[in-house]
Amino acid sequence: MTIWLLRRGDVTMAALLMLLIIDGGNVVTALAVRGGLGLINLPLFDIMIASELIAVSLLNPVSVFLVCLFNCSFMILDIVFGARAADLNHYLAMSGWGVVISRPVLLQIAVALGTYQWVQSANNALKRANKAEKLAAMEHEIAEYERNNAMQKRQLEQSIKYLVDTQRQVANGDFTVRVPITQNNVLRPVAISFNNLLTRFQRYQREARELERIRENMPLVIQAIREAKMTGRVPHVGRTGTVIDAILIELNK
Repeated sequence: MTIWLLRRGDVTMAALLMLLIIDGGNVVTALAVRGGLGLINLPLFDIMIASELIAVSLLNPVSVFLVCLFNCSFMILDIVFGARAADLNHYLAMSGWGVVISRPVLLQIAVALGTYQWVQSANNALKRANKAEKLAAMEHEIAEYERNNAMQKRQLEQSIKYLVDTQRQVANGDFTVRVPITQNNVLRPVAISFNNLLTRFQRYQREARELERIRENMPLVIQAIREAKMTGRVPHVGRTGTVIDAILIELNK
């Protein structure tokens, strides 16, 4: 659908559809988390900067602030009023609401301000360049622009297809997928940022799984240490595959 709109020249509708797919997918994913929002799910909010990059690139640059307002409002409402997992509630109690909420919100604001300033600077530079050109040079540049625009339009269609396909797979739970980074990808900065966020999210998942293994094995380790104190024997506990193993090695010496 997005590609069809672009081919018709309706960039605005294509951009709005992309915003709906990206933000809608992230909202559904965040609300559908089993057991409530946890620490491992917070990076989902970072992925929402993709919608800001789309808005500032394809729509009126001011629209990036509307997208930023929506993203920030959703994040705050989801954290404050949505279902929360036990680990997030514990982290909120230890670190405070401001720490948890401020980081994703400040990221959204920083991206909105930075990209808006960059696009405005580019637009102003383009206006100054156009005023300085003579009529003959302008005619030549217009013809060249039309040729380049046709090529960039094809590249944009492919780049958007890469991003939408990857977003769809992420929404289906596949966080190993990555947006292809090619020289013809006109949304290369967006793709790189999106891939970096997915890499961070995978790292958070691994850390969360290790933390879960530690929580599962800690009672066994504590029980073994207690029995060792009572019997005077060296505690014997099998390897857990976590940082607990280093402690057990020292105790077994």
